[in-house]
Formats: sequence, structure tokens, C-alpha cells
Amino acid sequence: LGDLPVRISVSPMPMLERTRLARALADKVGRRLTDVEDWRPLLRYTQGNPMATVVVVGQALHDGLKTKGEIEAFVERLRAGEDEIDDHPEEGRSRSLSASLSYGFQHAFNDDGRRKLGLLYLFQDFVNINVLMAMGNPKVSWGLRELCDTTGEDWVALLDRANEIGLLDKRGRGLYRIHPALPWYLKRLFDLYYADSLTKKLGCNAVYAFVRAFNHLGGDCNDRYGEGNREVIRCLSVEENNLLYAARLAIKHGWWGEMTGLMGGIYQLYTHTGRLMEWASFVRHIQPHFIDPDTDGPLPGRESQYRYVSFYLVELLSQERHLGEAEKLQINNVKWDRQKAQAALAIPPEVWNLKQRNNVKSLAISLLELGRVQQNLDKSDCVQSFEEALELCFRVGDESTAAVIAFNLGQSYLLASGLDDLSKAESWTQHSLELHGDDDKLGRARCFSQLGSIAWVKFCQSLLSKSPPNESRELMERCMALFHQALDLFPHDAMDDLRILYGSVGFVYAISGNLERGLAYLGDAIVKAEKQGNLYEAARIRLNTARVLMLAGRFQHARDFVHAALANYQACGDSAADGVSQSKRVLKMIDDFETFQANQSRHSRSE
Repeated sequence: LGDLPVRISVSPMPMLERTRLARALADKVGRRLTDVEDWRPLLRYTQGNPMATVVVVGQALHDGLKTKGEIEAFVERLRAGEDEIDDHPEEGRSRSLSASLSYGFQHAFNDDGRRKLGLLYLFQDFVNINVLMAMGNPKVSWGLRELCDTTGEDWVALLDRANEIGLLDKRGRGLYRIHPALPWYLKRLFDLYYADSLTKKLGCNAVYAFVRAFNHLGGDCNDRYGEGNREVIRCLSVEENNLLYAARLAIKHGWWGEMTGLMGGIYQLYTHTGRLMEWASFVRHIQPHFIDPDTDGPLPGRESQYRYVSFYLVELLSQERHLGEAEKLQINNVKWDRQKAQAALAIPPEVWNLKQRNNVKSLAISLLELGRVQQNLDKSDCVQSFEEALELCFRVGDESTAAVIAFNLGQSYLLASGLDDLSKAESWTQHSLELHGDDDKLGRARCFSQLGSIAWVKFCQSLLSKSPPNESRELMERCMALFHQALDLFPHDAMDDLRILYGSVGFVYAISGNLERGLAYLGDAIVKAEKQGNLYEAARIRLNTARVLMLAGRFQHARDFVHAALANYQACGDSAADGVSQSKRVLKMIDDFETFQANQSRHSRSE
């Protein structure tokens, strides 16, 4: 045909047409799809590919799937390649997906190419050539021997060929999206070439190499994030499903040592993007595999991983307002880390080896987390914990963690009862800003946000002390300028930080006379808190909103916000008892203020 063939990109079937096709398939086998919403996860999975839609919907109908839960579970099995599709290859390539795929794999690739492509079965949604290269690293004992001579150019040529015939979708340099119809078929290739993988030595174990490669990727991203590199979140976002699948495989096979990097990568992704409910679910899932429920200590043989899981659990307990439990567990963690660092602390830092240095750094991080819990408990002890952690960080030479500790010291002097010292709060926050590198936009944004809050408190104090109007005005202008510096720096996906800042900016705008703009920011903060599943914070912001509405004379609107806050606090259980009491006090305040204003109005009319 010479130059006549031209590749045409066909748009995906619209969801409406996918739905009609699914209904037609159901009618053909005597079924009726009464609730199409239940089938949407499967229809989205097909990505609008007609043949994929016919095959997977037909399989679901054949299996008698009906409920949304059954269909979602089926989709998860398809993604993992765990379900076989029975679509009768003898019907030919025009009607059978497996026949079509078999034809493509047989004619486009040789046996070595098919062997390598079989490894894609392990990948979820995306495949990254760097990970494939890591799986075949000849310098490590677990690297796959058959991949050791495969170069990056070899992988690009192979996967680009798969992209050309529509099996993969190239999404960037070395990054490919896997077609939704492939996983179950790739399992056949994987079983053909790697069926006995798990019974072989490490150098031939494809599953273990996959887990180790992603453990390294997650750990590397975790370390770089801790050093202030927030760009790693893009990598973690793309690799999320691969990290989760590698974690499931590690747990399934008892590869506990390969969990630390995976956990670290998932932790940074979920906490940075504010996906707290998903993070809580993940922690609760892995907790029983590492922590003894009777002693809160490590399970035998899992001491190294226990420290990480225990740290995550403390953070989770703090978010859920179980602060007493969090403090008890973190005190144990500090004891554990102090014991491990004892030998290093007895000698000068100049002679520390890498293990001793890491033990001291671990103790500093443990003390930082203890200080945070104590800060949430409004205990002045937090300052001692932070100061010891800071001193250890300087001995280790860890400026990134030192910057975080300095920030928390500033926060303590701003918020903790009995410690309120705005001069120290500002000094420590400024010190944190200086420790954060210019590239660490998130760390610097947090400092600007906190400096803005300090300026706001100073503004309020200036009003109470009846300072000259120009001084108060300058403080207000400084407050808003710092808040907007933070807004300009915060990444758009830093949900938790943006929720806090939006709440502060909204309150200041509303109080200073720009009510509607302030309410818009407060509303966005409430939405972000609810998306995170953080009902306690949503309630706190609602109470602040009620206060500004009360001052604006919108009393019924203010009461509506208090009642919504009260419902949020009650949903949190006993840990939010203080919030329930506060809501009731605000309701009384609104009633009293409305009565006062009504009396003032009547008095004015009588005069």
C-alpha cells in the first residue's frame, strides 16, 4: 500500500454511548441494567474502547454481577490482571479481544520482546522505564538476570513499538499508560515466562524485583521530599497504584524489610495532597502486621519497620484527636530511639558512622513528633522536646528537619497557653524561613503564613491597647501581605496547608470589612476540610464563620453555621467534647448579641 496507510486517532466512546452499549449487551442475555450508576466504574475502566467494553461488560454479565460493590471488586481484579476473560478467541480478531491481542503480540514482537512485555503485568495503570531498569540492575542481588543487558534505549524501542500498535499510550519521556484491556492478557504472558518466579532465587524473582524497585523509588521520593523537593509529588501521583500494589505484594509474601520505602512514598503523597481518609485506611491496614496490640511494641523480627509504622500511627491518632493515646505511644517511641542512639550520643559527632548518624537523626524526629503531640495537648513541655530535637539536628547537620522544628517552636510560642510570646514566635518562624532553601516553596509558604498570623495577633493587641491608627493599619497590611505571599507559594495540591491558610485569610477579610470575600475563603476552607474527612477542622472553621456573621448582624445565618459545626463535632465522638461545649457557648453569644443590638435599636428610636 506504500504511503497510503495513515494512523487515525479515534476518540473514546462518550459515556452515554457506553451506557447504551452495556444495556444492549444486557438485553442480549436477558438482563436489564436498572441502575446504570452501579456500572459506571466498569464503563470508566474501559476508557471508551468499544471492544474492551463489549468484552468486560459481557464477562460481568456472564458472572452475574449486580451490585456496585461486586462491580468495583471486579474492576480491581481486572486492574491487577487477576480475572480471566472468556471471550472465545476462535471467533476471530474482529470479535475477540484475546484473539486480537494474540495476533498483535505474535506479529509485532519476538519471543524476547514478549518475555519483557510480560513484566508489564505487574504494573498498575502506568509503567516507568526507570523502574524496569531498576528491576534489571546488575549491581544488586535481586536484579533480574535476563534484564541485566537491556539498556534504556532497548526499553524505549520496545515500549514505543507497543505504543505504535495501541497497546500502550506514551505519556512522556519513559512513561507509558497501560491500555485497560491489557492486564488480564498480560497475566498469560507473565505466567508463561515467570510462573515459577517465586520459587527461584532472588536474581530470577520478578515479583520481588518489582517490589524492591518500587520500595527504592518510594524511599528516594520520601527522602527528597524531606529535603524540600516537592516536585517528587508528581512522580508519586503517577506511581500511586504501583506503590500500593507493591505494598500488597510485600505484605502477602512477608517481605517486611521492603515496606519502609513504600510506606514513606505513600505517606508523603497522601499527607501533601490532604487525602487523610485514604492515609488513615492505609495505616489501619498495615498496623496489625507490625505492632503488637498487647504491648504497642514491635512484632518479633519487625523492629526496623515498627518505628515507621508507629510514627504514622501517632500522627493518625493526633488527627483523630486521640491525643492521650498518641502521647503515650510517642513517649515509647522516644525511649526506643533514645536507647538506639545512646552509644552515638556518648561520642563526638566527628567519629559517627552512618548508622550512628541515622540513629541520632531518628531520635530528633521522634522528639519533634512528641513535641507536636504535646503542642496539641497545650502542654508547655513541647518546647523542651523541640529544643532537644533541634540541638540533635544541628549535631547531625540536618538543616531541613531543623527548619521544621524551628517552625514548630514559633507555633508553640504563638498558640500554647502560658507560652504566648510573640517576639519568640516571630524570631523562631523567621529562623525557620532562613533555614528553608529558596527551592522549598512549601516550607517558605508555611513560614509566611505563620508570620501573617503573628501580625494578625499583634494587630488585635494594638486595637485593645488603643495604639495609634496608623500602627494598627500597618500591622493589618503586613498581615495580608504575608498571607498573600504564602498563597502565591503554596502548591495547588497542598490541601491541608491551603485549608489552614484559607481559613485565616477568610476570617481576616471578613473581620476587616470585606465580608463576602472573607466568606468565600472560609467556604473553600470548609470544603477542603470535608474532602479530607477532617470534620473537627470543618467544625472549627464553621464556628469562626458564625462569629463573623454574628458581628455582621446576620444572626440566623450565624446560627445555621453553629448548628452545622455542632453536628460535625458530635460526629467526632468524645474526642470533640470541647468543640460541642464551644458551639453551645457561641450559640448563647449570638442570642446575647442579637438581644443587645435589638435593645440598642429600641433605645435609639425612643431617643
